[in-house]
Formats: sequence, structure tokens, C-alpha cells
Amino acid sequence: MDYSRFLGDDFDVKEWINSAFKSQEESGQTPDQTASSVVMKLQMLIQELNGSIDEASLQAIQSLPGILRDIELVKHEALLLQDEMKSVKTEIEQIQKETSSSIQELLVLDQVKSRMNQASSALKEADNWSTLSSEIEELFEKQDVDAISNKLSRMQQSLNMLSHVPDYEQRCEHLELLKNRLEALVTPRMMASFGAQMTDQLKIYYTIFEEMERVSQFQNYYITYKKKLLLETMRNKTEMNENIESYLTLLYMALFEAFQKEIDWCIKLFTNPFQIAIQLVTDVYREFSGTVADRIRTAVEAESNKFDKLIRIQTIVEEFLKRFKVSISVYSQGSSESAISELTQSLFAPFLEFKLRYKDFVEQGLNEEMEHIKLDHEDFNKCCQLLSSSLHKAVQPLQEAESTCRKFCYGACYREFLKIAMDYLTNYLTEFKRVVKNLRERQRSKKEDYEENWDLFQKCLQVVQICGEIVFQVQSFYNSMEHNIVATLGDIFSDDEREVFIAFLPTKEKESLKSFYLSIQEEGIPKSNTLQNLLAKVCEEANLLTHDVVVVPVQHFIAVFRSLDVWRSQRSGGALTDLPAFSLSPQEYITKSGQYLMTLPQALEPYAEQNYLLIGTRTGKLPLVDNDDAYNDITNCWLISVAKMATQLYSDEILKLQQLSDNGCKQLVVDVEYLCNVLEDLELQPIPSLLQIRELLRCPSEEFNRQRVGKSDIIVETIRALRKL
Repeated sequence: MDYSRFLGDDFDVKEWINSAFKSQEESGQTPDQTASSVVMKLQMLIQELNGSIDEASLQAIQSLPGILRDIELVKHEALLLQDEMKSVKTEIEQIQKETSSSIQELLVLDQVKSRMNQASSALKEADNWSTLSSEIEELFEKQDVDAISNKLSRMQQSLNMLSHVPDYEQRCEHLELLKNRLEALVTPRMMASFGAQMTDQLKIYYTIFEEMERVSQFQNYYITYKKKLLLETMRNKTEMNENIESYLTLLYMALFEAFQKEIDWCIKLFTNPFQIAIQLVTDVYREFSGTVADRIRTAVEAESNKFDKLIRIQTIVEEFLKRFKVSISVYSQGSSESAISELTQSLFAPFLEFKLRYKDFVEQGLNEEMEHIKLDHEDFNKCCQLLSSSLHKAVQPLQEAESTCRKFCYGACYREFLKIAMDYLTNYLTEFKRVVKNLRERQRSKKEDYEENWDLFQKCLQVVQICGEIVFQVQSFYNSMEHNIVATLGDIFSDDEREVFIAFLPTKEKESLKSFYLSIQEEGIPKSNTLQNLLAKVCEEANLLTHDVVVVPVQHFIAVFRSLDVWRSQRSGGALTDLPAFSLSPQEYITKSGQYLMTLPQALEPYAEQNYLLIGTRTGKLPLVDNDDAYNDITNCWLISVAKMATQLYSDEILKLQQLSDNGCKQLVVDVEYLCNVLEDLELQPIPSLLQIRELLRCPSEEFNRQRVGKSDIIVETIRALRKL
């Protein structure tokens, strides 16, 4: 039986008992036998543990006196040590008091000795300088480079000891002249060794330049020699190629091959081989930069889409730079970030003039695109088609310009682009609004179009739908641009190697761009009130155009209201004046209006799932629809607006009546009731003014004063006059 599980922190009594019983069941014992066996084993274990605890406790009690004695001895020895340390401290303080004057004298003597040694060394070095100066001339005559280098090194050491002498500056100048003579003597031999790639000999020359503290000069000689050879080779490879993309591909391939060849050799000679090889490649490329810039300029001027060409060319540069960095990472020794940064700036220098003129290029391109977008047409249907197709034509150039800012300028021009985009969209929306407003004015001027025209209504709804799509596309464009700004500039500012891509910006511009990026990251692109208001105005004009078209038939039906004779007659259709109101029927003008309203849901049904139509309707708002919840259903909001306008027109016509007979009053109540019933069937409520008119028309004369409470004074007085109360 396993007792070790009792020691576990996660010991579970039930689990252990079940396990014990399970193991015993396999042996064929009954549960009672198993329980008795387990209990007996546990009791034996407890007895064994108790015995062990008692034995350990007894041993601990017996050893306590000895432990206490040892503690007392340690305490006594600690006290003795403390007394001895106090005694030693006292003796040291006494010695310091007695010998302080002697020690001070020794310090003075030591200073004197040190100064004498310095004076002696200076005299020796001065004598050594004179000796070395005379000996080195003989060595120059013999052109013994190694011996001259050794002498110059010793003269440098002597000069370091003579920094306090009056003619120190003259000695420095003399030493520099000697170094110049040695450099002039070594240079021809060194250049010949470069050509023969005599590594061992070049290492000697490198040591000589290192002792002269002119290592950078040695590196310059190497770069100058190699650059001349590489320039000749690369010109032969590239000069015959006229195509800019092929030319750059060959040029960068030659540069890459030169780098790989030189890095293997530089590692054998220099302590900083990567910086030397990269500097060589950079210097060679700078010799071609003027030609590259001219070729790029010529190629771009021949293209209609300048930035598309520039991005393709710049992609070749990016691929070369990426390949170059991968190659460096294979060796990955020492730091070469500054050299790579310098090479990167040289590679992208030919694109600088185009990046600085980005704003001008984009504005010119967008203005040209705007001129090609035709919106207006005399024919209503063709005008709607132009409005519909204009959205893609307007947004696509803007998206391409944003892509150019991201891919070509690495996001450095996003601030300028935001303003350009807003101005461009403002111009487009202003023109769009003008055309929609003209459509509305032209439609309102057509007096003959009073009949129901559902085809025209659908065309107008398409205009509203286009406006909704404009709102959606503008918002999507800004959301996409916000994401691209954060992603693009985030990559630039989080990576020192990529930050070189915006090196063409002045320091203040970089700081301003970073502040702009942080602002966008935290708060998003600030909303333009001008643009938002203009979007709302465009959608409002489209809503009003559609609203005018759909309300025209109702206006026509109700226009005959005041000219009807029934309002002045004491008889209705030959009926006697004392007929009850329920025997009267609604007149044609109101039944046509009601039937027209009943057909609206069917006409709007195909557009129930049109999200753009809902966006356009909600953005521009509808006349007489103030409840925002109503805009959740496109059919409902348009029904509410048209019904309210119809009842408003009807109420206004009733209040303009000059005369109303008793029979006319009964007929009017029937007509109003009919319209209210139609609205009820549409699950709509009549406007308050119509409800007040209905109540005042049908109430008995004696209750009129009581019914007038809470109602409009104008309505009350008008109905009172009509009923002659």
C-alpha cells in the first residue's frame, strides 16, 4: 500500500480510500475485509510514527544542555574579540597622533622624488627627440620604411612627454611633416600592393598608418583606388541600356557583386571591413547618382501617371537595399548602421525632388481628374447615371494618391495629403450638391407632371442611394487612411533603419510628423465639420428632390379641395340636409390621396434592404421626421415623412376655407375621418393640427368651448368662424 501520497499538498482522502479499496477488490476480498485490513494498516502506521516522534523528541531534549553550553562559549569568545578590537583601534589612533608629522614629511619627499623623475624623463626625451630627428633624415635617404615608421613612433612618444616645452607646437608641425614624407614615400608602393592584392604587405602598410594615427587616410587610399576600377567596370556594363528599370537593375546588380567581392578581401585587412566595403559601394553609386537622377526624370516626364512609374523604379531600389542588408547579416560583425544609413540616403536621393513636389503633383492630378468627371445633363435619367458613375471616378484617384503617399513617400506627406483630400472631396461634393439642387428645381418647374410617376420616384431614390454610398465611401476612405497612417508611420518611427526613408525632411518637420502620428494613433483623424456638413447638405438635397416627387400627386389631389361646391351647398349629391353623417361617402380627392399613400409601402418594399439608401436618408434627414429611431426602417421613415406632409397640406387647405355649410361640415368630417383611418391602417399617427380640426368639426356646438381647451388658437378661431358659432 502506497503511503507516500499522504505527504502531497493535494492529498484527497476520498480518492486514496477509493484507490485502496479498488486494489483490494482485485485480490478478491470483500469490502468489510478490505476496510478492516486498511484500518489495521493505518493503526500500525500511526503507532510506528508515534514511536519515531517520541524517539526524536527524546534525543532533542537530551542534546539541549550541550547546545546551550556551546552557545555560552561562542558568546564569551565574541566578547573577548570585541575587547581586543577596541584595544587595536586605540593603538592605531595613538600611532597616527605620534607619527602624523613624520608621514607628512615623507609625502613631501615623495612628491619631490616624483618631480625629479619627471624632470629627468623630460631631459632624456628632449635628448632622445634631438637624436631621433637627426637619425631619421638618414633613414629617409635610404627609404627604409620600417625603420622610419619605428623612429616616428618613438618621436611621437617623446613629443607626448614634452607637451610643456615652449616649442611644443613647432615640434608637432615638424613631426606632421615627417609623417607626410613617410606617407608620400609609402603611397606608391601601397597602391601597387592594392593592385596585386598583396595582403601581407598591405598589413604592414596598415600598421604604419595606424602608428601614424592615419588609419582613415589608408582607408581613403583603398576606397579611391577601388572606386576607379569599379567605375570603369560598371560603366561598361550599364551605359548601353536606355530603359531606366533595366539600367537600375544592372547597376544595382553590379554594385552588389562588387560588395560581395570586396567584403571578403576587406575582412583580411581592416578591423571595420563592413563600413569600408559599404562606403566604397556608396562612393561608387554617388558617381552614378547624377546620371540616375537624369534618367529617372526623363522616364517620369514621358509618363502620364508619374507616381506609378516612380513607385516601380523605387521598388527596384528597395529590393536592392533589402538584398544588401540580408547579405550583411550573413557576416554580421561589428556595427555598420551608420554606413548603411548613408548608403540608403544616397540610393533614395534621386527621388528627393519628386517627394518635395508631391503636393503639387497630387493637387494637379486630382484637379485634372475632377475636370473629367461630368455630373450634369439635361435629361433626368442620364443625369442620374452620371451621378452614379461619378463616385468611383472621384474616389479611385484619391485612393491612388493615398497609396502613392504611403508607398512612394513612406507616409511623410500624410499631413499635406489630408488637406488635399478634404479640399478635393469638398469640391466634388459641392458640385454634386449643385447638380442635385438643379434637378430639384427643374423638376419643380414641370407643372404638367402631376400624375403618379413611380419610375421617376425610383430614379430619385437612386440619387439618395448614391448619396448614401458617398457618405459610406468617404467614411471608409478615412478609416482606411487612418489605419494606413498608423501602420506606415508606426513602422517608420519604431525602426531606426526605416526612419532613414524620411531623412529628406528637416528636423522640425520630422518632429511635427511624429506628433501628427501620435495624435492620429490616440485620437484618430479629426473630423472636418465642413466636410460633414457638406455631406449632410448633399443628402438633404437628394431627400428633398425625392420628397418633392413623391408628394406632388398628393398636392395635385388636394389642390381641388377649396374649389369644391360641397363646402358651400346645403345639399350633397341630391341628398337632404338632414341625412346622418354615416350615410355620406369620402370624396374623390381624399380617396385618391388615401389610395396613393396606401401604395407607398409597396413602392418602397424593393429598397427595404438597401443600406446605402438608409445611410443617405438618415444623413440628410427627411422633412417632418425628427425621431432618430424612425430612420432604422427605410420604409417607415419615408411613409412618416410623406404622410405628415400630406396631412399638413390638407390641414392648411382646410384652414384656408372661406365658407363651410352645415352639410359641408359633415362631409369634411367624413373626409378627414377617412384620411385618419388610412393613416391608422399604415400604423401612422395624423399630425396634431389635423386631429384638432377633426375634433372641433365634429363636436356639437354646445361643447365647442370645452373642446377648444389645449388646442391652437388659430385653428380654434378658424373653425369657429367656419361653423358660425
